[in-house]
Amino acid sequence: MSRVARICTVLALLAVAAMLTALYVLAGWYGWKGAPDFEFLYRAGLHIRHHAALAPAGDVGYLPWYLPAASRMFVGLAMLPGPFAGLAWATLNIVMLVTILRWFGRHFNEAPAGHWYASQLIPFLLTFPYWIYQFRLNQMTVLVLLLCVGSFLLWESGRRTIAGLPLGLAILMKTTPVILIGWLVLKRQWRTAGAAVVTCLLLGPVCDVAAFGASNTLKYYHQWYQAAVRDGSHRHFIMAQQEVDHRNQAVGVTMARVLHPVDCRMHFWNDPRMSTIRSRSFTVNLVDLPLADVADLYGKFALLIVVLLAFVMRRPAKLLNRSQLRLEWAVVLLAMMWFMPVLRLYHYAWGYPLLAMLCSRQLRRQAGISTRLAVAVVVLWVAPMVVLDSRLLRCFGPIVWAIFLIGALVCAAMVARQDRPSIGGASATAEPAPLSDHV
Repeated sequence: MSRVARICTVLALLAVAAMLTALYVLAGWYGWKGAPDFEFLYRAGLHIRHHAALAPAGDVGYLPWYLPAASRMFVGLAMLPGPFAGLAWATLNIVMLVTILRWFGRHFNEAPAGHWYASQLIPFLLTFPYWIYQFRLNQMTVLVLLLCVGSFLLWESGRRTIAGLPLGLAILMKTTPVILIGWLVLKRQWRTAGAAVVTCLLLGPVCDVAAFGASNTLKYYHQWYQAAVRDGSHRHFIMAQQEVDHRNQAVGVTMARVLHPVDCRMHFWNDPRMSTIRSRSFTVNLVDLPLADVADLYGKFALLIVVLLAFVMRRPAKLLNRSQLRLEWAVVLLAMMWFMPVLRLYHYAWGYPLLAMLCSRQLRRQAGISTRLAVAVVVLWVAPMVVLDSRLLRCFGPIVWAIFLIGALVCAAMVARQDRPSIGGASATAEPAPLSDHV
């Protein structure tokens, strides 16, 4: 390694370490203070510890959009005093993030063992603004991403049944990763998909019955269905004009803000202590369509996206090389954000896998992605960040539309390469030897 290369490597290490340190200090400070959102998670576990039951509606520990397993996961941390629990959760989050960075550096970007951090500087820097939101709130974004990445690595290494375990856990923490089961089905990976479903059942309802009893478990799942599925859907939020302020970047409510005079001022619907609205009302709509028409329009749009995604990802795993599979999987993680009824800024950290993979020259070559397209993706990713401080501009959803355009460009490139016999001089369907048994 030349002297210039060594200097660049050291600078990359210092930059990554500085960003990680900043995130840890931020998370530790707010975790020690017991600030939301970790406060909600901690109080959920604390209520189970004291009452052997989920927190009721109106309690700070009530998590209406989460399955009971998410609350149960925090019982262990609830054994610690609040400040120490917050600091422990911040520490776990930073350890998980370092693990994710190392996995991408070592396994996806195939960087030298001692220099994995250098390969992750650019994608980490690109997603850093959203990691700030994650560590400020001490949410579960890192945990879910760790489980999804771990599942994919296990699947890629040929451990197809075990790979379903972390994926099932990720779904129990946040139901959004269930879309990955759909991808596994399209890839004809029945064993991994089945293992994920079994994990959800065993560590979800079965453990809930053991912890709370059959009658309470039925009650909790009925409450979850009402709050998360019926009243937590895009259509309900549009029709009831809930969760429609600038913090929610979901496609459904963004359409509602643009197509109907919706009150866009900040309102904390999910915190019983902050029900009072103090800010001035404002709207950003360009037209005035009936809310029912807006809800129908989103439903048709979402269905179209599902059909197009299924078409792009229709080929079984055995017909794709390793890089193509990796890119498809990263696009599915990106697509998780397209369908979320409540989309916060910290969720955009799930775009990290796609950005990290596009930074790999070898992966781009084998997957048929041009450098020009990779640069376009980076530009589209960075451009909307200029509106992060503007509540007014964020109401138009520029970030989520940019995410849609990124996904569309990458999917179009994958479709364009499907019928070509070679990619960079190598067979498009040739599987690298170390992973020849992963499908």
